[in-house]
Amino acid sequence: MEVTGYLSDNIKVTVDAPTVAGTTEIDSTAIDMTGFDGVCFLVKLGTAAANNTVKGQQDTVTGFGTVADLAGSSTVAGVTNKVLVLDIQRPTKQFVRAAVLRGTSTTIDAIIAIQYKARSLPITQIVTSLKQLASPAEGTA
Repeated sequence: MEVTGYLSDNIKVTVDAPTVAGTTEIDSTAIDMTGFDGVCFLVKLGTAAANNTVKGQQDTVTGFGTVADLAGSSTVAGVTNKVLVLDIQRPTKQFVRAAVLRGTSTTIDAIIAIQYKARSLPITQIVTSLKQLASPAEGTA
């Protein structure tokens, strides 16, 4: 029996490297939305602070020469929250990214972009370590 319906089906995952402590803006990798309806950015901060935020941006080219912020996309970390989530569906331009604004000196442990609702299959994964299990028995992993 073939099992379908995994969260990891028909998605593409892109992970950015961690950053050193600082207060400068850090932008994620440019995400090409061709063939996808949505992208969910997960930002893991090293230090929680009320003035750390993430916002969405888009452009027609991967270099973001005429970048535009996405209205209403700013998400605030809060005093204790180290994870920010920004989910964008059907952006109006081909390339999107997350822009992390660090008001307080902090590291960014990871920016993970999960593109979903793929219109063309199969998906070529950048992340090469993926395992799907259906009704697994208990025992040695």
